[in-house]
Amino acid sequence: MTSIRNEDLKVTISDRPSGARLIQLSGPLTLSTLFTFQEAVRQDRTKALLLDVSSVPYMDSGGLGSVISAFVSCQSSHRPFGMFGISERIQQLLDVTRVSGLMPCFASLEEAEGKLGLPPG
Repeated sequence: MTSIRNEDLKVTISDRPSGARLIQLSGPLTLSTLFTFQEAVRQDRTKALLLDVSSVPYMDSGGLGSVISAFVSCQSSHRPFGMFGISERIQQLLDVTRVSGLMPCFASLEEAEGKLGLPPG
């Protein structure tokens, strides 16, 4: 497990038994913190990417853009992507920007792994 820390955003990276890369974010994902997140996404571009935003209280348009970029990167390299732990506030951002139907979003890590067809750990 690896941790990268910005003064406002903590990023924890681990590999799941399913073979997926799990990135857990804690803190606001904003224009000033998104570089920490982007660095974590770039570390391994071969594994499925699961993004836990359950400890993200706020995401601005820059943060959302970086999540969309990670999703597009996964699509272009034919890797599964899933985001879970979405708060009501972040869901409102996804709805207002009309992104809610674009990215695969799930209620839990287990649901994401199951619905993305990742092998059980």
